[in-house]
Amino acid sequence: MLALPLRCFLFCFVLQTVRWHIELQPWASPTPSLNYEASRFLKYISTSQISCEHMNLNSLKGYSETTKKPWSVCLDERFSLIHRIRSKKCRLYSLGLGNDDNQFELSMANSGCEVHRFDPSIKSAHIQQGRHLWHHRLSIDWRDPNPAIAAHKLHSNTKKLGTVLNEFGHQKIDVLKADMESAEWKILENLILEDVVEQIGQLVFEVHIHWPGFEGGQNLDLH
Repeated sequence: MLALPLRCFLFCFVLQTVRWHIELQPWASPTPSLNYEASRFLKYISTSQISCEHMNLNSLKGYSETTKKPWSVCLDERFSLIHRIRSKKCRLYSLGLGNDDNQFELSMANSGCEVHRFDPSIKSAHIQQGRHLWHHRLSIDWRDPNPAIAAHKLHSNTKKLGTVLNEFGHQKIDVLKADMESAEWKILENLILEDVVEQIGQLVFEVHIHWPGFEGGQNLDLH
């Protein structure tokens, strides 16, 4: 009587193990060294792997060159984003933590894109600004809240990106922009592990590097 459930348990466990398995690369040096690892990582993310000729947002309606922190997306004809912008079918998710500079989001919204900005610091649960821009009092995290914890201890406005996509009924994001003050690491890991990254056209991240072994604090824009 226990054979079938046991086989099912083992089969499900193996599937789950394979799904979450990540192949780790060997150390960058003959002996373990965080300095070598940091150098390899910085070289990798600062080396362009796909060239893009058109990254200037000046062509977008409502774009302002006075923006505090310019963000870039690839608008080459060979990629889908520029075509979806023209057809008013593009969708942008913006993840931030109390960032007042939303010129990039406004530019995309004024170009006809559906823009959703997630920021737990806003006062209302949902605010619509114009026809195409929505603000949500919601923080995107690498895991959903644990339902076993008492409700008064939960950060109920924290959810995984995959959960939000399902709740909003969105199958695809053309651009995911994130400035999360170091939280982007665990979020990006979750997007990869759960294959949510396959639903995203372009990632525009600010990467924060400031932990022991990475030589102090640095911020890098990763597109």
